[in-house]
Amino acid sequence: MKVLDVGCGAGILAESLGRLGMGSVTGIDPVPKCIELAEAHLSLDAELSKSVNYRNVSIEHLISEMETSADPDAELYDLVCCSEVIEHVENQRGFLHKCIKMLKPGGLFFLSSIAKTPEGWFLNIVMGEYVLGLLPKGTHEWNYLISQETVQQHLEEVGCQTIDKKGATILNPITREMGEIPYLRANYLMMAKKGY
Repeated sequence: MKVLDVGCGAGILAESLGRLGMGSVTGIDPVPKCIELAEAHLSLDAELSKSVNYRNVSIEHLISEMETSADPDAELYDLVCCSEVIEHVENQRGFLHKCIKMLKPGGLFFLSSIAKTPEGWFLNIVMGEYVLGLLPKGTHEWNYLISQETVQQHLEEVGCQTIDKKGATILNPITREMGEIPYLRANYLMMAKKGY
């Protein structure tokens, strides 16, 4: 399986996917410091370095490489992940469409984000940033939060159907343990499948 982690940050998800035996995992991030941190952490595990790699590029750069490749289909991925990224993106619709452009027909797209609800705002911004200090103040802004329904609509525009969705939240703020919840009003995870 060939996996792309868009906006990989310091590589937490990419390395986890590599440890699960996903085959080839590529993490991309346009922020040089994120890739530097990801590569430094990856260098501590020689075995994992065989299946995980990082690139300091944007999704647009990857699309450009794919479109100019002698075999564009060989540049596509079986699974594209976008975890906790979309809520920092200006043109969310365009960004989602670009992520799907890098996905093989029949491939899977995974996304996690903060719901654009009072609960999502309160739990993540008020509690997470200002009360508990789990994230730096100002990490998230209400205007950039996006509902699961809006993400689903944008994906449907490019032939991706949502096949599963779950709610998630911090169950224990001290240990930072997260878990699934039966509603999508705090944080959500979703999986979509690209048509053939």
